[in-house]
Amino acid sequence: MIKALRKTVVILLAITMSLVFPGHCFAADKSPEKDIEDIFAVRMEQAGVKTAQELVWTLSDHPESGDEWYIISLRQWLPGQLDFSEYRKAYEEYVSQKDIKNATAKLKAALTLQAVGSKSPFIDKAADEGTGEGGVMSWIYGLHVLNNGAVSSGHSKDSVIAELLKLQLQDGGWAVMGDNGDVDVTAMAAQALTPHMDREDVKNAVERAIDLLSLRQKENGYFSSFGDDNAESTAQVLVALSAAGIDCAEDERFIKNGKDLLDILDSFKVSAGQYSHAIGGDANPSATIQTLYSLISYKMFQEGRGSLLLFGDYSEPSVPRPERPVDPDPGKQDGRDPGGETMPAENIRPYLYGAVAAAAVIACAVLALLKKRSYKSYLFVVLLAAVAAVCVTFINIEKPSDYYGRPDDIKDPVKTEIIIDAHTVAGEKSYIPEDGIILARAEVIIDKGQTAYEQLVSAVKAHSIHIEITGGSYVAGIGNIYELDFGDLSGWMYRVNGEFASVNCNEYVLKEGDLVEWLYTRNIGKDIGNEYMGD
Repeated sequence: MIKALRKTVVILLAITMSLVFPGHCFAADKSPEKDIEDIFAVRMEQAGVKTAQELVWTLSDHPESGDEWYIISLRQWLPGQLDFSEYRKAYEEYVSQKDIKNATAKLKAALTLQAVGSKSPFIDKAADEGTGEGGVMSWIYGLHVLNNGAVSSGHSKDSVIAELLKLQLQDGGWAVMGDNGDVDVTAMAAQALTPHMDREDVKNAVERAIDLLSLRQKENGYFSSFGDDNAESTAQVLVALSAAGIDCAEDERFIKNGKDLLDILDSFKVSAGQYSHAIGGDANPSATIQTLYSLISYKMFQEGRGSLLLFGDYSEPSVPRPERPVDPDPGKQDGRDPGGETMPAENIRPYLYGAVAAAAVIACAVLALLKKRSYKSYLFVVLLAAVAAVCVTFINIEKPSDYYGRPDDIKDPVKTEIIIDAHTVAGEKSYIPEDGIILARAEVIIDKGQTAYEQLVSAVKAHSIHIEITGGSYVAGIGNIYELDFGDLSGWMYRVNGEFASVNCNEYVLKEGDLVEWLYTRNIGKDIGNEYMGD
């Protein structure tokens, strides 16, 4: 009877505690594993594969796709279990051929190489050339790269730490510009500094940063950036806390309205494996990938495996890749049709065949003049010409006029408008118009559901305007005006109906009547009315 009574009391006490302290009693049992697996499952479905190893192989085929964070996430989620050798080789070749001008982007590429065990000289070169060259973010990523073993002739971990401590603002945070700490930048700076918390000055700096992040968390539990309660800021704070050894499910400073950061991230879930930027929004790739690696960072904290961006010793199995089936339609990649007609072969291919034949004849004539009588020399020329002819046969060929003049295939038309404006650098180069207007206000018909990025591509095609895209959808240059051409903080930004967007241009879905303005800034938005960046 007494035992039964005790058992009843214990059960009632447990129920009472769970009601009085919701979300706390069983916080230690919280695991993000299911959500992590769901996100990877969605990405694998998108890639048409069934395993993590197959996903690595698929991303190896397209190192330019901008999936570096998936690679880093896979590396930390399944350490020592995946073969990254193909990706490592492909990405090393990609960065060696790509002229990455942006300092922070260069350092991110180096960090990706470090994640997959590369010893490429690009890593040390990036640490030399990128660290500190692009403002606070380049100091942050520079420290990450140095933390992972890069050797720089101009920088050391101590010297970079000293610079970051100098850049810490009075409120305890960091920002790209202004006197008030930004949530995302503060969290990222703390992430880079946490491996050095054995130093008293670094420990104090990180603790001040974490106190500020707690103050910036709203009473409803959310973090705001560009005026939006968003998933990405929450994710960055979670990574910082996990790196600092702080359990977000236990620390009272980050439990607001009965919810911890894991609960807050869960409220952005659109469906299993997909997350939105803002509450109630559509699935967003940036929000999803940042949620993924923040959950991995928390899982690493639970398992005592250190910080997300500290890779440690590298090992990998050797997994032979199965023979790839022949693609029945080589014009398509990853299920996406590049679209449009190529130039008909009869228009230009005969000229190319003629050029190949003429080159072969000239080469043979030169051999004859040099009195080369060996048949092997002439056979080599013939074989070389045959290879060139095969290349001409199978390469898709387009003239610029065909590309720019080809109309888009519109099924459900939506009327929008666009302006491309570089007035901040008007007339400073011979190719920049005196008023800086690359494209005056113009109507662009897009398909329903298309984004600001797709609208821009349609507009430059229709008006024969140069554009350069990197990383899948990052606008590096328009009208031959590139980022960094006019300073370390210069580049292209966009706004819709007068408001600067807080998501990437390939994620902003336009609606009827939207006006998109692409504006060139010298000072990361402060000179073109971006109030957030100017604060």
